[in-house]
Parts: sequence; C-alpha cells; structure tokens
Amino acid sequence: MNRVGGWWHAMLLSGSLMAFGISAKTDEDNWFVVDTCDWAHGFNLDRDGGTDSQISLVLSDQGVLALSLPSRFAAGFRGTDGAVDDMVITINGVKLRSVAAYVSGKNEGVLVKPVSDDGQNFLLNAVHASKKTDIIFQGRTASAKFPELQIGIDALRKCKKPI
Repeated sequence: MNRVGGWWHAMLLSGSLMAFGISAKTDEDNWFVVDTCDWAHGFNLDRDGGTDSQISLVLSDQGVLALSLPSRFAAGFRGTDGAVDDMVITINGVKLRSVAAYVSGKNEGVLVKPVSDDGQNFLLNAVHASKKTDIIFQGRTASAKFPELQIGIDALRKCKKPI
C-alpha cells in the first residue's frame, strides 16, 4: 500500500469536495470544475437521488481519468490510509488493473484509476460512447451515464487558474 501524495492527494481532496457539490467553480452541462482548475467532475446523468447519483468521472488537466464511487464501494477500504495497488475495476465487462484510494469521513467513497495507458484509453472510450457504463468494483455493481467528455475538457481549458 502506498501513502497518498502528489496527484492522488489533489484528486482525493477535490473528489471528496466535489462528491457533494462543494467548491465548484463552473457548472457546464453536469461538469463541475474545482476552484484550482486542476480537476473536473462529470456526474452521473442517471441521478435518482440514491448513492449511485454520487458516481462521477474525474478528469485532470493532465488527461488522467478516474472514477469517484460512493460509500457503498468503500467497504473493503475502511481504516485504510493511502492508495491500494493491484485492484481491479470492471468497466462494461472488461477488467482493468487499477489503483484505488479511500476517501474517509463524511464524504466517504473510493477513487479508482486504471493504471495502464490501455486502461485509461478503454475508460475514455467507454465513457465517450455516451451510453450507460456498467461498473463492478469490490463485488458491487452500478451503472452510470456520464456527460459528454469534450464539454469537461473544454471547461478545464477555459478555467483560469488562481494566481
């Protein structure tokens, strides 16, 4: 297990804040850009008010993609400090090697990032298809439909970083 640092720390912080709509700089078609202009979150369009409504696609200004999953996916992570390597997330039936990190406290959840370029590309293509994305992680399942990825990319590009 690795300690959370660098980009994971920033992603976790923004993920925990954004999971509940805090500190959003812009809101463009269900994409929320954090105040630092480093991350954008595209929230599940099939929101029904349940915990799956908190699923989001996390996009960095460096092109890194991850999924932010709600607390029901965190069962195996409680009490864990840091990122856990060698995890598997299944997206649309394809298993992707991933690293996962636990967000504790009130905004409990899990951030999961495919580790390989192929995994990142598969996730990109899966969410870019503008259809439902089936997710299996730690034996728990969900389905999400994410907003158009290009809108999130454009929102990040337009965002003016603080001085």
